[in-house]
Amino acid sequence: MKRNLGWHLLLVILGCMAADPVCAAEATNATTDSSIEALRKSAERDTVKQDSADRIVRRAYQDILGREPDGQGLAKYRNEILRNGWSERQVRDALMNSPEYRQKNAMTRDRAVDIVTRAYRSVLGRDPDPAGLESYVQGVLRNKWTEADVARELRKSDEYRNKR
Repeated sequence: MKRNLGWHLLLVILGCMAADPVCAAEATNATTDSSIEALRKSAERDTVKQDSADRIVRRAYQDILGREPDGQGLAKYRNEILRNGWSERQVRDALMNSPEYRQKNAMTRDRAVDIVTRAYRSVLGRDPDPAGLESYVQGVLRNKWTEADVARELRKSDEYRNKR
């Protein structure tokens, strides 16, 4: 019952602050140090902090890795937030430095071939010839070309200009 009273008191104070600064001052003066301390130690406060940390971790996992966190990952990053004061940015940075993120986002030869093939089909309406495929795949792998970059280069070709 005391814990609920502490939260109720806090909500009354916050409600008064929004509506009337004089009311807030009176409500604040009416609180005792013991009720504030009880609020700080309440189980509800810890639950709210944990729920907030869980939301941060879940959102970061979805945004960065495209999935829900597993139990171990959720616990690890929740503890970093609650015990070590990590921010959401720190959780996101840690996920972006993870082996899973690197593997998921690493450019492989197969991915480069797919990019080049899609660009060829989009711009020239055909599959790439072996020499063109190899040349553009190297551009993707070495120069970090995107599909848009490959398409732009293909539009500079004689084949594309003659096709129009």
